[in-house]
Amino acid sequence: MKSRFQRSLALCAIVLAAAVAVPPAIATSRETIAMSVGRLLEEGHYTRQKLNEEVSKKFLQTYLELLDFSHLFFTQEDVDALNAKYGSSMAGDILLGTLKPAYDIY
Repeated sequence: MKSRFQRSLALCAIVLAAAVAVPPAIATSRETIAMSVGRLLEEGHYTRQKLNEEVSKKFLQTYLELLDFSHLFFTQEDVDALNAKYGSSMAGDILLGTLKPAYDIY
């Protein structure tokens, strides 16, 4: 069960990374996708996991791992600063369709 939840988190991180890479012409579509993925995790996933502060931290950790899997680009200082800035709010931002944290980090 934990493994499936981690896979779901990884999928969300991939969707966020893909949303960041899409051209700006379809910006509203990216926000809609983010909101849909957030709602899908809360309402459609079998665990009915609420997107709270704990999940936000996991989202951020997974997103940073996907961007810098070899730990070559982000220093520990960078990671700590990003955790302080976005660690508790990333899931809420996804539910609101706000992709600013993903853009800022990318």
